[in-house]
Order: sequence, then C-alpha cells, then structure tokens
Amino acid sequence: TGFASFTLTLPATQSSVPSTSEDTNISSVKMSVGICMDLNPFPPGDWTGAGGPFELADYCVENQSKLLVLLNAWLYSDKNDWDVNSTESESGGDADDSDVGAQHAVEPEEPDWYTLRYWTARLRPLWRYDRRRRGSNETLFSDGSDHEEDDQGEEDKPPHETVVVVCNRTGKENGKTFAGSSAIFSMTTGA
Repeated sequence: TGFASFTLTLPATQSSVPSTSEDTNISSVKMSVGICMDLNPFPPGDWTGAGGPFELADYCVENQSKLLVLLNAWLYSDKNDWDVNSTESESGGDADDSDVGAQHAVEPEEPDWYTLRYWTARLRPLWRYDRRRRGSNETLFSDGSDHEEDDQGEEDKPPHETVVVVCNRTGKENGKTFAGSSAIFSMTTGA
C-alpha cells in the first residue's frame, strides 16, 4: 500500500497533558495521511459496506492511528439515495475519474450527504466493533502512559478513538462541481 503514518509531536497544553512531571511538555499523536483515491477500493473494486475490503481503515487499525487526515478532491455526487455499496465512479470519486458533478449552475447549499456517508462506510473498521482495537484507553490527545486501568479486562477498557479530518475541495473548475462537505469525525470502536 502507499499509505503513510507519522508521529506528530505537539506542544502540550494544560487541557491535553497534566503538568505532573517535566516530560509532559510534549504530546505525540500517531497520524496517518491519505488522499481521495485512498478511500476507494483497490482494483478489482469488489466492495460491500459490510464485507469490505477497507484498505485505508485497516491500515489505520494495524498502525493504531489516533488521527487520519484525508486531502480530497471529490466531486458532488448529485445522489439522493443512501446506498453507499457502489463503486467509486458511482459515488462521486476523484475529480479525474468521474463526470459526476458536471451540471450544477450554482454551488450546492447542503453538504453532500451521500459522499459523507460513503466516506464513513469506507472507514467502517474505525467505528465498528473490532477485536483488534478493543481495550485501548487512548484518545486523540492522551499520551498512552496512563496505566491505572491496566488491571481491567479488555471489555472494561474504553474503546479506541480515531479522529478523521476530511479536507475536501469545494467550488467549481472546468465545469465540475466539487463536493465540499469537509468534515471531522470522532470514530470510536463499537459506536
């Protein structure tokens, strides 16, 4: 896969890290990044909402990412239905691969709900129950060093959270309307 993850080091704030020792001046977050095509199924493209495959989400699970940032250029889908079990070209997809979004005289005033649902469906392992992620007591800004709950069983620990930031292009270019609909999702295992 062409996915990438990094450890993002942030200056600590009083709200994110308690000031009980000298080494709490820095907080780090495991971050994965992707682009619009990373959300689509890899060829041959046989994908279902329940069965997957979920390449990018599985990568984030395996790498224990707390933050996923997606830089997208998805076109406006112009769909009113909620069936997200379609292929990339039917769902809006990348600007280079689809004629969807070509006939809009004005900017859509509502978010592209179909595209938003497709994105969340493709990231299903981040929010559905997954035994690989159960038992992590970390949230986006926890440093993972709080072990006071270590004596709890896996089922008693809070689920893993991944914050997903989708930055999608908006506006028009060459007769194409982009979906906009940038979003931030808090995806918690078992939600």
